[in-house]
Amino acid sequence: MYREARWQELQQVDWSNEQRDRFLEMQFEAQHQYYRERFPLAAFQVIEAEGVVAGRLYLDRCRDELRIVDILVAESHRNAGLGGHVLDSVLAEARSAGLPVRIYVEKSSPALRLYLRKGFFRTVDAGVYWLMECAPAAAETRRGSNS
Repeated sequence: MYREARWQELQQVDWSNEQRDRFLEMQFEAQHQYYRERFPLAAFQVIEAEGVVAGRLYLDRCRDELRIVDILVAESHRNAGLGGHVLDSVLAEARSAGLPVRIYVEKSSPALRLYLRKGFFRTVDAGVYWLMECAPAAAETRRGSNS
């Protein structure tokens, strides 16, 4: 999954496919280890679509928030509603718990539009990222008043 998401950007590097594979494997392991150390209670979930691995989600269920540490939908499954479905599930859990959902999103990410549609708003400018938040009950109110 990680390999697929990063493969295209490595096409600009003058490496063999074997070198790219090794680099991406090391990068994934480093990222996964970082997430485990920084968010030790976060759940790592595989996202499936029709029995096929279609993505991943790292979700940290904290006392005062649900933090989407990382979400990745395979390129082959993008723009088909899968990411929105996963977000809806997280937002439903947050609504039941009375908690906000927070995520850092790259400012250049095409998924930014999805987060805005789902009721997330920008709270902190963190360089190349936005810290975004959605309080599910408030998002429903905002969406309802826009109808």
